[in-house]
Amino acid sequence: MADTIDDLRAELAAAGTDPSQVQRGTDVTSWDEGTYVCEASAGGVVLRQLGRTRDDDRVEEFGSESDVVVELRRRLLQPARTIDADERAAIRERMQARAAETLARLEARRD
Repeated sequence: MADTIDDLRAELAAAGTDPSQVQRGTDVTSWDEGTYVCEASAGGVVLRQLGRTRDDDRVEEFGSESDVVVELRRRLLQPARTIDADERAAIRERMQARAAETLARLEARRD
């Protein structure tokens, strides 16, 4: 059985996330910015993330509704990875090293 938009909406509701942020093109009830709208197309399925205006919409093409559901499940239900203090310090050190290298190259060009 393939995943459907309705399955995803039920999962979102169970997770305490507003299911109206994912809708089918045939029954869109909310045109709020950020809403995902899934519509059938000649080549498969179009996923449209609504922007402030129609020109700002983000449009992606998928092979099937199931593919759309997998992608939206990844975007909406998987928690963001948190970075611990050690990893943050390592990132900061790498950024500072890159900045020092860039500054050294710029100063070398100036001489």
